[in-house]
Amino acid sequence: MEGIGLSRTENTGKNVVWQIGASLLTIGLGLISRYVFNKVLGADYLGLSSLFASVLSVLSFADLGIANSFTFCLYKPIAQNNQGYICVLLATFKKIMRAIMISILVLGLCFSPFLRYVVKESQQFTELQLQFYYFLSLAEILVSYLCTYKVCYVSACQKQYKLVPIRMWGSVITLVLKLGAVVLTHSYTIYVLTGTLVVVLQQLVTNWYITKKFPVVRQLQEGELTQEDRRAIKRNIKAGLINKFAQISVTQTDSIIISAALSIGTLGRITNYVTLKTYIFNIISQVQTSAHASMGDVVATESKEKQLDIFYRFLLASQLLISGAVCGLLVLTTPIVVWAFGPTWKVDYLSTVLMVSAAAIVQHTYALNILPTANGRLDVVAKLAFVEGAVNLAASLIAIKLIGLPGVYLGTVIAELAYYILTPLKVFPTLYQCGAKRYFIRTLYGMAVTAIQVAVLLAIQGHIINNQYCFSNIIILCVCIIAVFSGGTYLAWHRDRYFKELCAMAAQLLRKVLKK
Repeated sequence: MEGIGLSRTENTGKNVVWQIGASLLTIGLGLISRYVFNKVLGADYLGLSSLFASVLSVLSFADLGIANSFTFCLYKPIAQNNQGYICVLLATFKKIMRAIMISILVLGLCFSPFLRYVVKESQQFTELQLQFYYFLSLAEILVSYLCTYKVCYVSACQKQYKLVPIRMWGSVITLVLKLGAVVLTHSYTIYVLTGTLVVVLQQLVTNWYITKKFPVVRQLQEGELTQEDRRAIKRNIKAGLINKFAQISVTQTDSIIISAALSIGTLGRITNYVTLKTYIFNIISQVQTSAHASMGDVVATESKEKQLDIFYRFLLASQLLISGAVCGLLVLTTPIVVWAFGPTWKVDYLSTVLMVSAAAIVQHTYALNILPTANGRLDVVAKLAFVEGAVNLAASLIAIKLIGLPGVYLGTVIAELAYYILTPLKVFPTLYQCGAKRYFIRTLYGMAVTAIQVAVLLAIQGHIINNQYCFSNIIILCVCIIAVFSGGTYLAWHRDRYFKELCAMAAQLLRKVLKK
């Protein structure tokens, strides 16, 4: 049976390497695609594409985080090789996902009459065009749910890396076909149609591959879930409803607010910055997510002390990745955008700082959330997640009226700071009967180190760039970022036990790669 054989470390390592590779490929392809898209179609079409992505993410509210609940329920039967019960879980999950698809379709149909009210200050799109583009995007979302229950099984087996090549080839094919459509036809309609067809094909290939390599997913059978699993699923669905609301309020409402309160063109210009930020932090999210299944195994087999020890090593790895991302984004984003797209696409620096800061705080709390996720206790942070989402939505709506574009991201910073403070105070006493002092000391220390590194880099940038956004200056800045980040990180953390352990693990992995 698939899912047995490799150690937690080996599986996590493979998942991380493949996920990073896929993310880097996605970044490269996405930047090429965005450059051509901007040159051929312009800001309004770019803004419309971002808006639909956000609207449909809001509609996917219906999934309630159920995938996480079922993945947690799969850890124990996979570890025990209980194939019969795995089949029962998968059959139940398949039914629920079909119901979710129907719910999203109904919600999508109900929202369609209101599209015109969130697309402000653009005469390029008729009502019919908006509806057509919207329903194609809705189709992509629905198709993505077809084999979710199978993907969750692969994830619970810690074998996500086996699906990465399909995603990578899908990204390449999507880029080639969509760019060809834009360049040859200058038609956004053909562009969207092409993307939808490729997504459908990719889902079919993914479904075929999982079915072939993991035969258990074909052997679905009806049966009763254990009382423990029923309680866990019901508890996590309730918590998932609140967590999903918070996630949507924080990550997906910005585009809708900007489009409705400012203009679709403003949304198009800020989208370049948002895309670079999203690409970089998605790599970190992929690394963190790759560790979830292994942490679930740790929770099922190790003591509380060992769980926390492994968590703090994972936390430091996340902190270092976040710090590197913040340094790179705050120094390089504007030079890259101006160099690639021109000075008219430049956005004020305050918006950039607030956007990146909010994302960095989100990633810190996402790292902490591995504990309630691995323990199957999403309910622990559910109420806090609701507060996070509500504060973000309210603060962003008020602030955008007062200070314009930066206000959207100021609202997110306020909400994330509140969540960052409150979540550890709830998680550690509830799950591990200990305080959060250690967590706060380590994360605040890491943030202070990052702030110093950014200050040094901005001073260097002001001296080197002097408003000359050329490719050679960008390369020089990249070298400076690597030098300042590496040196600063070593000076700040070289005496830390977890830093030494991470360095030893990295060296061991490098030796294995070189031997091969």
